[in-house]
Amino acid sequence: MVWRHLVLNGTSGEGQLRARGLVDCELQKEYTFIIQAHDCGAGPGGTGGKKSHKAVVHIQVNDVNEFSPVFREAQYHVAVTEGKIYDNILQVEATDQDCSPQYSQICNYQITTSNTPFAIDRNGNIRNTEKLSFDKQQQYEVLVTAFDCGQKRSTESVAVHIYVKPVCKPGWQGWDKRVDYEPGTGSKQLFPKMNLETCGGLLSSVRTTVELQTSHIGKGCDRETYSEKSLQKLCGTYLMGYIHSITKSMWTPACRRSPSKNMGLICSWSLLCCYNSLHSSGSRHFNSSQRCSMVLRSGLCAGQTSSSTPISTNHFSLDLALCIGALSC
Repeated sequence: MVWRHLVLNGTSGEGQLRARGLVDCELQKEYTFIIQAHDCGAGPGGTGGKKSHKAVVHIQVNDVNEFSPVFREAQYHVAVTEGKIYDNILQVEATDQDCSPQYSQICNYQITTSNTPFAIDRNGNIRNTEKLSFDKQQQYEVLVTAFDCGQKRSTESVAVHIYVKPVCKPGWQGWDKRVDYEPGTGSKQLFPKMNLETCGGLLSSVRTTVELQTSHIGKGCDRETYSEKSLQKLCGTYLMGYIHSITKSMWTPACRRSPSKNMGLICSWSLLCCYNSLHSSGSRHFNSSQRCSMVLRSGLCAGQTSSSTPISTNHFSLDLALCIGALSC
């Protein structure tokens, strides 16, 4: 029994009820029990005493505002789409362990972060006060505090993370319109990061078709299927050698309009190239320091004059063509 009684005055019948220890409203808000008084009796040892009628005692424990509001979640996360005004983005909720309605109910919420486009009502509903822009800011962190009806504030604020999403556009995403491939490098994934955005819609089936289009590059992709004579017809004179570097300042080419509208211009040169006579007679080479730069201007090999006859053992001629407007000759 939590309560005990004391007789203060036996003559007047004054008594007192006392608690045996501390009472806690949060553990038990009220107590109800029955009391009855006894007289001292007429006989020895209090025999023959009489009892009073029974009385019901009801004790209600008053609350003290000892607890602060506490949020149910450690933090909140929500995502919204840009360009909209929301009546309710998210609802935060705090509780209070006090026992009475005055101190246990949450009467107010407040955003403590300054200069944010958000507001909160007394029920914890957060809304935006202006349209959000994904390009301007993609994430907001808003701190919120709570007050009980006794105006006791929560000891810790809660962080609300609001993520701004761009307007959803259904379709394939994460793919490039152009994919470069180097011959001889093996297989290559065309669209490794490609994904289909459905914007939350239902999807019953997916069917995709990938086509390789070559009409816009003038037979450039399938050039290896053509013979040398066919390539000469497509792109002028076929290159019969290998040159490391050619600069525009060396000569002015003769250009003509290609019969094919996809080719553009065809510019061709006739070059006289001198090679090192120290190489073996069975092969004709020229190194990077002998790029015909002198030959292109004079048409002569080193040590020759305009009246001399070129020596067939230390020079050769080649024809070069360049297709302008096509990806490749």
